[in-house]
Amino acid sequence: MIQRIFARREPSTVEKAILNRAEKDVKHLLFGWMEKRQEKQIAGSLRVLGQYYAQEIQRSRLPG
Repeated sequence: MIQRIFARREPSTVEKAILNRAEKDVKHLLFGWMEKRQEKQIAGSLRVLGQYYAQEIQRSRLPG
């Protein structure tokens, strides 16, 4: 996931830490009670959202 969000550059240590913490929090909250199929669907949606957000930051449309 990190490679997909930060495809054009290496993420900083802070960015990696934030991303890892966010992944753990989301998995803990959502995936604890969901089936594997639902887990994959949500993970895919989160990846797409992360890619979009990263692109918008690179284009300076969002603060980051």
